[in-house]
Amino acid sequence: MTVEGADEALIKKFAALLEAEDAAYDIAGYRDAPPGLRIWCGATVNTADVEALGPWFDWAWATLHAK
Repeated sequence: MTVEGADEALIKKFAALLEAEDAAYDIAGYRDAPPGLRIWCGATVNTADVEALGPWFDWAWATLHAK
C-alpha cells in the first residue's frame, strides 16, 4: 500500500513520535529500502502488543497531519 506523501521525512517523524511515547522502537524502514515501516512479528512478540500499535499509528498520523 502506498500512502500519498509518505516520504522518508514523514516516516522518520512518524517513527520518532512513536518512540517518544514509548509506543514503538526502530520501526522506520531500512535506509536502502523505499520509505515505510517495519514491524517485527516473530514468535517472541505477543499478538496483543502488535494489535496495540493500531491506535498509536492513528494518533501519530493525526498528529503529523494536524500541523
